Amino acid sequence: MKVFIASSGDLEQERKDLKLLLYDEGFTPIVWETIDQSITENKFQDRINEEYLKTSDVIILIVKSRLGKYTIEEFEIAYKNLGTKIKRMYVYFLSVDMHEVDRKEQNKINALKDFLEAEGKLYKVMENLDKLKLHFLEQKKYFENSQIKGKSYQTTATLFGIPKYRDENIFGRDEDLKDLEKLLQKNNHLALINGFGGIGKTTLASKYYLNSQNIYDNMYWMEFSNSLKETFVNFHLTLFEETSNLSEDEIVSKVLHKINNTHGHNLLVIDNVHDNKNTELIESINNNCKVLITSRKSFESIETLELKILSLESSKKIFKKYYTKECNENTLDEIIKKTAGHALTVELLAKASNKNKRKSLEDILAHMLEVGFDLSKVLNENFDESLVVEQLVKRFEDDLKDLNDTQKLILQNLSILTAQEFNEKKFLTWMGVDEDDYDNYEASVESLVEIGLIKRVGDSKISMHQVISEVVKKVLSLEYKNCEKLIRAISDEIALDSSRSFTRIHGV
Repeated sequence: MKVFIASSGDLEQERKDLKLLLYDEGFTPIVWETIDQSITENKFQDRINEEYLKTSDVIILIVKSRLGKYTIEEFEIAYKNLGTKIKRMYVYFLSVDMHEVDRKEQNKINALKDFLEAEGKLYKVMENLDKLKLHFLEQKKYFENSQIKGKSYQTTATLFGIPKYRDENIFGRDEDLKDLEKLLQKNNHLALINGFGGIGKTTLASKYYLNSQNIYDNMYWMEFSNSLKETFVNFHLTLFEETSNLSEDEIVSKVLHKINNTHGHNLLVIDNVHDNKNTELIESINNNCKVLITSRKSFESIETLELKILSLESSKKIFKKYYTKECNENTLDEIIKKTAGHALTVELLAKASNKNKRKSLEDILAHMLEVGFDLSKVLNENFDESLVVEQLVKRFEDDLKDLNDTQKLILQNLSILTAQEFNEKKFLTWMGVDEDDYDNYEASVESLVEIGLIKRVGDSKISMHQVISEVVKKVLSLEYKNCEKLIRAISDEIALDSSRSFTRIHGV
């Protein structure tokens, strides 16, 4: 099996190291240094593209601090030829301090990431080459040296849309994942993951979606926004590159036609559906496409997987993933019991505690007792979700009020947007951030990511969980003057394309 390694000149040593690994694993690696470099009638790069790139089975593209024109050319040619001789492409971005990267190179690298995200394609950000190697070796199970062992390639789904949360570590949901797989393997056309906000519905659906690419031919991931119609309209650009002057109903029909007339065994996930009325659109998806919904609401006549709270041990694993300091196990047990296995709270608490150098776990527990924080008292079969928000306000009110003005302003503006992800630069532009202040705002966004109030999606997008949004709006009262620039910018965009919706506030 031929594997072509594409990368810029600054990664010569990485190409050599990866080439040796591929040899050891029984592949035939191809790097430009080992190609006949004699002068011929054709350009050297043309010969690379025609004789080596297009005839390879797998392409590995590695990007770090540069993205040269020939590497871009190799990516474009490989991307156009996927599905013919080229069966797979893996795109890896090695971690680097972007402040040390030339601005023009940053723009090219970010443009490639934005293109992949817009196309609904996966890429991986790797801390170093060793982790890249491990990831690629894990992928071997999907093709297992087909030329050597005579096996055929397994199918790999075409993805239209990618989940916000792509964490490969999921704790305490192994049985739920198996139950979900069984639910969808049955003759069920529709399935629902049900549970209260922050319990882990999206995480479970994301894990299933990303793990099932060898089961389905085409996979669609939609973020719910205000209504099912609006959700399909917002998804329009994911399926069709061109903008449209069609009416809302015409766009919905176009999206439905695309999904219903795409051959194969397909999957549609609609995440965070908070309106269980007017479900005709879901029911109009034909039987060659499974439909998986995540929602706090219940839906009649849809097979449902009810998510329960996490166990003490699973919650502790999540906490320790983000809290890297020493833990007194007894104190941690008491803290976790008060979170009642609410996954979002556990993660948020761990990240916030990890960044606070002045407070120990004992201090965290003492504060919880002082303010009366105890989710175990409100999470029961008949709980009111507003009580969860009230509890989180008790625990995080002081933390939010201690933030600086820039951090507060970012949270206030992001809290009025829908739960979908937004390009960070575009969001800051909507806020009217001046070029002179941009670095300060960017650093503030990163600090909010570190304490868990904002989620980073890939390298260029951000989002806020709707439960956190509700807490922010309770603690940091929203004033029009603080969000005026963002609202005006969004209004201008909606005026250009009335089918798009960005805010949780209707009519904005």
